[in-house]
Amino acid sequence: MFRKIRLAAALAVIIPGLTGNVLAAGDSPAPVPAEYKVLYSQLDGWLDVFDARLAKSTAGEGTSPVWGVHLSAADSNRGDFLAGPTAAVQADLMLDMMTRLGVKGITIVIGNPLLTDGFPYSDQYRKFYQSIVAKVRERGLGLTIEQTLLMSNSELSPWKHATQALEFDALVDTHRQMAQWIIDYLQPDNLTLVNEPQSFAAISGRAEFLVEEGLVAFIEQVTTGLQRKTTRIGAGVSNWEAPRVASALVATPIDYLSLSFFDAAPASVDRAFQIADIASKANKPLIIGEAWLYKSSGVDQAQPDSIEGLAEGFRRNAFAFWAPLDQRFLDALMAFARQTGAQYVSPFWGNYMLAYLDYGADNSQLPFDRLVLDAAARKASSAVMSGWLSPTGKHYQKALAKP
Repeated sequence: MFRKIRLAAALAVIIPGLTGNVLAAGDSPAPVPAEYKVLYSQLDGWLDVFDARLAKSTAGEGTSPVWGVHLSAADSNRGDFLAGPTAAVQADLMLDMMTRLGVKGITIVIGNPLLTDGFPYSDQYRKFYQSIVAKVRERGLGLTIEQTLLMSNSELSPWKHATQALEFDALVDTHRQMAQWIIDYLQPDNLTLVNEPQSFAAISGRAEFLVEEGLVAFIEQVTTGLQRKTTRIGAGVSNWEAPRVASALVATPIDYLSLSFFDAAPASVDRAFQIADIASKANKPLIIGEAWLYKSSGVDQAQPDSIEGLAEGFRRNAFAFWAPLDQRFLDALMAFARQTGAQYVSPFWGNYMLAYLDYGADNSQLPFDRLVLDAAARKASSAVMSGWLSPTGKHYQKALAKP
């Protein structure tokens, strides 16, 4: 306990304004703002359909997956903050809170080319991740790393690295180099080389990721000569992408298939079941590498096929009035994972397990970077230091405590 108090005090000194008069999130649902009532009702209806689909399923409840969560404090898209003096302290304290949730696994997103030899200050980022992984292992937790691309030059990250300037072969080379370093020095249980081809295409500007042949070529070239040691290598697809992409992936030299489950629209839920079936028939283990309820009707400006659309969809997550729907989605996700035999499940927005923001005139129109990377991150940091869990965090904690 003394260690936690000392670390929290140090963090408060180094980052002014982190503590302040921040109130713990209550358990009473916040009122839904008028501008979101139609969307809220639509998402609620989609979850009704999802629940009905699960209730009608003939699949039995298999062995319970390993339940995990993303460690948002160590996400590489936080920018060069990770090379600073407080990043490791924040991540360590957040790990304490994630352990309190009852999770048995941690997922960390690390974007190419952060850990490659040519990236500025790569040695510092390598030391940061080595220190965090040591803390994960000290707590006896499993580790999954998603090797993505840095979301440069967008609201989603402060990075300005020109990923789109890289040729396809250069992306292959840097991805392989970084994957080998991760295997050698971080030794994760699972390493996902591509989690969402559509996102890879949007970030890199490379159309090859939108074509199965190009995606397969990327996976095969990156894995050629890769010394896997004890790490399982995987690749994945989101449930807003065509199941045929999953069919192409399971034919590559991967050890497991990863599913990103965000969209709760009935058609996307159907795709998730199809993707799980594809993995099963190919004898490839299924993990749910990322999951959270995506706040879009499917016809508004928050379309997931562009960085701008993702930024709009993801910024909406920050507000407390979504908490009841987030909890419903987590319940359905857990039932889906059991029915489909998923080995590991990792909800994505771990910071909202700690705290949401109250919706108001002062923040309702803030862009993603100011709302999520600044205001919501500070609220989560305050929650960590105060030992708070949000209603959704308490809900997940209670679910994981059940026999």
